Amino acid sequence: MHKHHSSKTRMSELACSISRHLHSVDSVSQHKECQTEEKSVLIDQEVKKCSAHKAKGPNTESDKPCQNRVISPEEDQLIDMKYITAHSGLSDKYFYSIIRRGMFPRPIKLGRSSRWKKSEFEKWIEERVAAR
Repeated sequence: MHKHHSSKTRMSELACSISRHLHSVDSVSQHKECQTEEKSVLIDQEVKKCSAHKAKGPNTESDKPCQNRVISPEEDQLIDMKYITAHSGLSDKYFYSIIRRGMFPRPIKLGRSSRWKKSEFEKWIEERVAAR
């Protein structure tokens, strides 16, 4: 009977431990959601500021805040060629060709892998859109 009571105690302790862990995971998850919302609000504010500055006209002093805008960590993550080709609709051969000609950012080499900053890829896309 003593073993049975001991097993119940262990199960109870385990259940309490799991409950505490789940509560802490939920708290962390809620904290991350709040941080994401805060970053989103800050980015939205920066976009609005840049839009207001750009509306005043190109190449003015008011353009400087747009050039120095804050880039969130989500924007500046490293991406691979698979991401680039999937989001551009262009082939990897095309990108390696324009890298050789200096028309696309050179990759960041991580061992044998090549990665690019997401912000550089998005800037390249924006330049293509602006040039049309």
